Amino acid sequence: MAPTESSRMTIKQNKNRKRFTIIFRHVVLIIGTTIVLIFFIECLSFILLKIVSYEQKDEHVVEWYEQQGFMWAKNYFKEFKASSQLEWKPYTGWRRKAFKGEYINIDQNGIRYTVNKLNNKDNDNKTINIFMFGGSTLWGTGARDDNTIPSIVAEILTKNGLNVRVTNFGETGYVNFQETIELLIQLQKNLTPDIVVFYDGINDSFAGFQSGMGGSLQNAMKRKNEFGVLENFPRLALNTLQWSPFFRLYKRLRYKGDENYLRKSEYHKVASEIADNYLSNMKLVHMIKNNKFVPVFYWHPTIFTKDKLTAYEQERYDQFKWLKAFYENLLSIIDERRSDFEKYNFYNISKIFGDNDTPIFIDYCHTNELGNQIVAQRIANDLLAIINKKMQKYHSSTIFQDSKLSRSQSRGGT
Repeated sequence: MAPTESSRMTIKQNKNRKRFTIIFRHVVLIIGTTIVLIFFIECLSFILLKIVSYEQKDEHVVEWYEQQGFMWAKNYFKEFKASSQLEWKPYTGWRRKAFKGEYINIDQNGIRYTVNKLNNKDNDNKTINIFMFGGSTLWGTGARDDNTIPSIVAEILTKNGLNVRVTNFGETGYVNFQETIELLIQLQKNLTPDIVVFYDGINDSFAGFQSGMGGSLQNAMKRKNEFGVLENFPRLALNTLQWSPFFRLYKRLRYKGDENYLRKSEYHKVASEIADNYLSNMKLVHMIKNNKFVPVFYWHPTIFTKDKLTAYEQERYDQFKWLKAFYENLLSIIDERRSDFEKYNFYNISKIFGDNDTPIFIDYCHTNELGNQIVAQRIANDLLAIINKKMQKYHSSTIFQDSKLSRSQSRGGT
């Protein structure tokens, strides 16, 4: 019996249904396999990224601290990690969020706590307000609240009979121009200091090295690429892809050290731009001081300027030695233009540790609490000289706003 038209249609539909089912299964299998493969590649890339990472791990630093008897290090670096969350700030870009801990405390304005023990024995002992600006080296990466450079400066000046209030405006990644803007913000709030200290070096250097031009912010190209990305889906997809472990691993293996950013033939040009920019920033600060405060600028030390390295420091040096040639090029330019820089109370203390053979650096630029002590002592000595000079010139000083600082007290600070 020949099949009817309806039975032939049914057979055809069944064949089509089977064919569709087979195709669907193959498509699902291919998609599923692709997803699993991508997931596997991403997981493997994440693991390999950790292995080949040039960034120093907190656990290595903790071990180094504990070998020196600082058993607080483990809890400190837990707090450090927890306190490292940033939030957007107008004009300056970012600041840490408020945080309260045993070793690290940050207020609602993103300002780290500085230990200020005011002398209240003499009503004539006016409080001297000192603003300190810088990056993470001033903020105090690796140091407890009472052992940051600002806290130690405050302690030294207080022991010399002065009534001081030091504010730590340091923040991770800040370059000098961001610090200058932060100063302007504080002046706009009618918070006028008596002395302003800038502590800079590695951030301005690396930002220029990274971007290929002086005066840049750190990671400026990333911010440029992110601008308006939500309005452009292809760019959004590309930016998302760039954050994947596989793409980050590819960049880490494809580009190493200075090859990722700057050609050696450009070193001198970019280093000169950084020096020019910093000099212009100093001029700007002196223009806005209007005899209300004294600005002082410091170029801080790095592991490249310490002559005698410990075994641990040598490891850190080796991790970042690709930056040394550029950094030394910049230092040589600053040295050549020393007379221009020193017009603006500029001090190059990059070699302050000299042949000190004790452990100082926890990485290529951040110092431990001993290093902070050495730096703070130098800064405090300079500030004492500035204060004493003002006292000698004006007798009953007009530089300080609220009341007078007796000459006998100022002499006690020498």
